[in-house]
Amino acid sequence: MKYRSGYEDMADYMESADRRRRSAAREKRAARARKQRQRRLTLLMAAVFAAVCLFLGFALMKTVRAEQPASEKVYRSIRVEQGDTLWQIAERENITGTAEIRSFIREVEAVNGIDGDCIHAGNYICIPCTEPAA
Repeated sequence: MKYRSGYEDMADYMESADRRRRSAAREKRAARARKQRQRRLTLLMAAVFAAVCLFLGFALMKTVRAEQPASEKVYRSIRVEQGDTLWQIAERENITGTAEIRSFIREVEAVNGIDGDCIHAGNYICIPCTEPAA
């Protein structure tokens, strides 16, 4: 006597059904594992994307901050009198402290193309204004 779908006996039929159940369970586990891997990959990609965005954002902020001028420098022209030195001019402009006077002198030299302390009476030099313009 033949059973459904051409099985020889009931044992073959039951064995076949058991194989189908195990196969279905295996496929379900594989599908769950695929879904879990896909979720992990999506989460990882989102984390990497967020990290890259943060990095680029901070880099862009630093670049923008570096490109913005701190404040526009204003210079005024003064006439060098007989016996003047850059140090005396700095003191006259109320620059205080040795380090500040030296940085003032370096800036005056750079702006006016002065090499050393060589200034001559009667010449005009540009100096940075220390007081805001009214």
